Amino acid sequence: MYTQLQPYKEMPEKTARIYSLIAGEVIRMERGYLILRELMTPSETRQKLLAKSGRNAFRDIKNAYRDLFPTNLFKLVDKAKDGEDYNMTLKGLIRAIQDETSKDISELSAMILDVNVALRPLSIHRMKRTGHFSLNFANDIENGNGPPLSLGDFRCALDAIELFLDAVRALFVEGSLSWEVTPVHFINTLMSKLAKAEEYDQLVQSGEISQPNWQKHLEENRSEI
Repeated sequence: MYTQLQPYKEMPEKTARIYSLIAGEVIRMERGYLILRELMTPSETRQKLLAKSGRNAFRDIKNAYRDLFPTNLFKLVDKAKDGEDYNMTLKGLIRAIQDETSKDISELSAMILDVNVALRPLSIHRMKRTGHFSLNFANDIENGNGPPLSLGDFRCALDAIELFLDAVRALFVEGSLSWEVTPVHFINTLMSKLAKAEEYDQLVQSGEISQPNWQKHLEENRSEI
């Protein structure tokens, strides 16, 4: 199911539909960015606790988000149409505006170039990692010679797309739209729980508190968890 904003009544029907879907997708990526930011935060204490508690699970989640981002971002700069079917892309949005209005889209066309420039650092990862598995790329990354993806690369790409969408919105609607989403405290909450669990284990091992029975409860209720 797609995430979408409520279509603006000031926009023509097809333009409003495409805009609402793209904007909703960008907001969903903003939420994912918050999670990725927490997982990629260079905190030695945090990384050790995540590794100790989740083994490879959190690393796998981080890698999955890191691979998903370039894929979804590049989908937004795909061609405008497939035959007669509009694509949910920035170019598709421009095409819908052209078809439904007489508005000047020259600024939007120029901004597409800015988006492509912002996506450039992600293009190698997309081609060599998410598009297919390149042995040379894998070797370079393992040896520390490959182009690493940074949070700044993701942020720059999202910002460029959001500026484009702001310009589209300004053609029809007054005022501004905030792309900020409510901070997801998933990782911080998780970190608190993991830290408490680690301290609890230490107290059990030292004999300061009795052996817990959560393992027995887990086994008895495994089918419900």
